Amino acid sequence: MEPRVLRKKKINKIIKNVKDIKSPKDHEEEVKKVAIRKPVAAKKKKKLQIEEDVAEPVVAHNEDVGDITQLKLDKKQIHDAIKAVFALVKKRAVESATLFKADHEPIFMQINCIRIPQVATRQLRILLPHKLITNMDDVALFVKDLERGRKRDFETTINHYKDMLDEHGCKTILTVIPMLQLKTEFRQFEMRRKLLSMYDYFLTDGRIAGHVAKLLGRKFSTKGKLPTSIRIDSKNLMDEIDYALRKTSMQLHSLGNMHIVKVGHTEMTKKQVFENILAVCKKLAKSYPGGWDNIRSLSIKTGRSLAIPIYVTLKSISQVEVPVVPSKRPKAYKPITGELTTFTGKVAVTLEPDGDITVKRKHSSLEKTLEKSEDANENDVITKKKIKK
Repeated sequence: MEPRVLRKKKINKIIKNVKDIKSPKDHEEEVKKVAIRKPVAAKKKKKLQIEEDVAEPVVAHNEDVGDITQLKLDKKQIHDAIKAVFALVKKRAVESATLFKADHEPIFMQINCIRIPQVATRQLRILLPHKLITNMDDVALFVKDLERGRKRDFETTINHYKDMLDEHGCKTILTVIPMLQLKTEFRQFEMRRKLLSMYDYFLTDGRIAGHVAKLLGRKFSTKGKLPTSIRIDSKNLMDEIDYALRKTSMQLHSLGNMHIVKVGHTEMTKKQVFENILAVCKKLAKSYPGGWDNIRSLSIKTGRSLAIPIYVTLKSISQVEVPVVPSKRPKAYKPITGELTTFTGKVAVTLEPDGDITVKRKHSSLEKTLEKSEDANENDVITKKKIKK
């Protein structure tokens, strides 16, 4: 038998548990209260989602800039970096205190890769939603000569193409430079440097784009001012020129782990710069050597400011393979075969596109028959020795 004190304690506990048990009516009332509260919480969540959607920037020209969630980019970080760049430019303008208004400063994106790619030096063209040109920039157009010959006058070609531009209502192009003028007046290196500094952007007829790039030289490619090709015979020449002026170029090389591309300038709005940055990131994910996995960091800067990062990854080098991009070969990039007269007999020589030379001697019909007869005689001698044994 248990003592009376323990019995009383057990009885009190049982009574408390019985009191805590709720009746079905009380349970239904509590369920109703919870049901009334749930829609209120859902409304609050919907309001928050609507506010976040409104805060996102709208893409210009109804173009799909792309989903940056796959690229692991932070929109807020990009906006903060753009604000910092504009604040630095404004502070520098106040400190300089010049009488005249300073020109706009270009904004660049700096790309650092994990593995240095094995790629031939070439230009990567990127289409932007907003033009990098302003009303104060000068544009030059290289055109094909109407008449060939060194002694021909190129004024007729200049007048012809100027009239064509006036018919289409194009006022962005300042001067027209024919091929003959480029070969004669800008033949020296100093004159080509002056031409580089005289104009901000260069366009060229697509039919002579390769010849113009060779004549202009390496200085134009390093400065990122190689002319963009257009179809000058197009019916909508105005749209063709606007489309070409929306492109920016980046030089791909295997000399280091850093590449730079222009994405905007300080006269643009922050929203326009943001959209241009997203368009460049989309193109890098597709066309950069090694893709997005080979990008270590992205940062934006002006020509005189520090780089402000917008994306950084701590991925190990061992996780990324060295990207090898084969260079595009022309159609005439084929081995050539011929004969040499310096060797006795018939000799075939093949010259490979890489510069390798292979020499093969051609056997005449008499030599082939003699070799066959010698082989037959050797076989007969071997069979006779076997029979004697």
